[in-house]
Amino acid sequence: MKDLTARPQSEIDVLKFYIWLMVVMTLALIGALWFASDQLETTKKNLALGVSLKDDFEKQQAEVLGMLNVYRANKEDVAQHSPFTWFSSLWLKRGVANTSMAPGTWRVPPAYNAKGKYYEESIDMSVNTKAPLPRQSLVDFCYDIEKSSTRLRILELEVRRADMNNYDKDEWAGKVTIGYRHARLD
Repeated sequence: MKDLTARPQSEIDVLKFYIWLMVVMTLALIGALWFASDQLETTKKNLALGVSLKDDFEKQQAEVLGMLNVYRANKEDVAQHSPFTWFSSLWLKRGVANTSMAPGTWRVPPAYNAKGKYYEESIDMSVNTKAPLPRQSLVDFCYDIEKSSTRLRILELEVRRADMNNYDKDEWAGKVTIGYRHARLD
């Protein structure tokens, strides 16, 4: 029979350390495998969901690309830098004479509205009293502005009869305020 007391103490300490190290490493390996299998299941579920939503993603992609094409095609920077060019193309398309419309200049910098908590960039478009428009032409022009632009909106519309003595004529003058409103970001 062997006497265990005869072994040096350092060999027993190294052996215990090795055994505990292997136990810890085995537990760590089991944990890593369990985590990987859990992630694999989650990935499989997400993949199945993605495959089932593929048609929706394609439809939404087409909508986003369509919006980007509209934004690229409407050239809103032209409306801000040379308003006569951009707006005149819209009113000429509706058969409105250049003498009827008088674009102002953009208000720079944007005005802050404390009550509404937004910034407003705008331009006034006047309808000349001496060359008034039928109401439908004015409405069609406003419609074309909003249709041609992803951001420009009619902020205010003021119309009045051009001839206050003759109510039978469909001749109107006034002012259209066109621009952007964006929220304060702080």
